[in-house]
Amino acid sequence: MDSVFQENTSTLAIRQTAPVVNLIYLCDCSGSMAGSRIATVNTALNKALAELIEFSDVYPKLKFQMAVLRFANTATWHIPPSPVEQLRYSPLVDTSGLTALGAAYDLLADYLIQVEEQASKLALPPLPPILILFSDGMPTDDVATALAKLAAQPLAQTSLRLAIGIGDQVDTAVLQAWIQAWQQKQPSVPKATKLAARQLAIAGSTLEVCELVSVFTAEAIGRLLTETQP
Repeated sequence: MDSVFQENTSTLAIRQTAPVVNLIYLCDCSGSMAGSRIATVNTALNKALAELIEFSDVYPKLKFQMAVLRFANTATWHIPPSPVEQLRYSPLVDTSGLTALGAAYDLLADYLIQVEEQASKLALPPLPPILILFSDGMPTDDVATALAKLAAQPLAQTSLRLAIGIGDQVDTAVLQAWIQAWQQKQPSVPKATKLAARQLAIAGSTLEVCELVSVFTAEAIGRLLTETQP
């Protein structure tokens, strides 16, 4: 499998001397997401990047890393995992073709395996990743096999996940599988939050999507901060 780490090997050791908060957004770019739907996703991701840069300023002992994984006829890294302070958001513009959600799960699983391997070499346990899926569902490839592979990864099992259905015709069963495919083992926190109730949401407006992403991300980072406390 190709390694996304090959693109940033010169800074990898430096970036991973501190705990890394991985935020990975899986974005449906199939034909059904054209127009206002993909525009909504772009607005939410642009806003998310700005907020993550603010988080990196507030919590300098953590390294925030963002990635955007797009899927249509196949799955590719639109934005490979990179430090947020080095990024400028590049919009998703090509929405056509099929919905290779299984390929996206497979690519994500491979990346999480790489994260585990790199963390083992550096003796720095990885933090649970924050994973957000934007889609209207309706995959056209083998989702079940790829999701089983993803669910078998330790980092996936501890991940903080959200699925946001975009539009008024959403295959909620597909998005629910993203939440329920493996036993949830989220980091424990002393105070209850509303994360669990927000693991799957159907949003119609850009404002709703932006709010969901912002609130979920803030609460998820709050959970991860408890993991880094001495």
